[in-house]
Amino acid sequence: MKDLSILVPSYNMEKYLPKCLGSLVVAPELMDRLEVLVVNDGSKDRTSEIAHEFAAKWPGAFRVIDKPNGNYGSCINAALPVATGKYVKVLDADDSFDTDSFAAYLQFLDGIPTVDLVIADFDVVDENGVVTVRRTYELDRDREFTIEDFVQRRPDVSMHALTYRT
Repeated sequence: MKDLSILVPSYNMEKYLPKCLGSLVVAPELMDRLEVLVVNDGSKDRTSEIAHEFAAKWPGAFRVIDKPNGNYGSCINAALPVATGKYVKVLDADDSFDTDSFAAYLQFLDGIPTVDLVIADFDVVDENGVVTVRRTYELDRDREFTIEDFVQRRPDVSMHALTYRT
């Protein structure tokens, strides 16, 4: 079982996909813990080709699901039944991770007890690499909360902060 499955819904994302997927390439020992499911939603550009190039280069970590055009939700629904990670996270194809932070996050997931939801801070970065928004939740690090406790403290959580137990 992998530690984390990343679902990447993709429709005509050839401009962004190399950076998105490239940000997920970490040290080999961490790649063994990772599964990236790129869901090509009937793209008419090179999205599928780019995704398959990553799958060919890292066959143990990257997989591609080519499907007819549906919608964003249909991409998630196509990937969830085949996700093998203990946890699952959605990453939009026009977004990316700081690779070093992502590697640390994979190590963090490997070291925690099983929980239903992991909430992480994140930054919004512009095309020049400048942080435009820093989203922090100011939760006690490494503390488990009930959902009721969390909702009382931070009801406005963004999907970009969430990693779910599969």
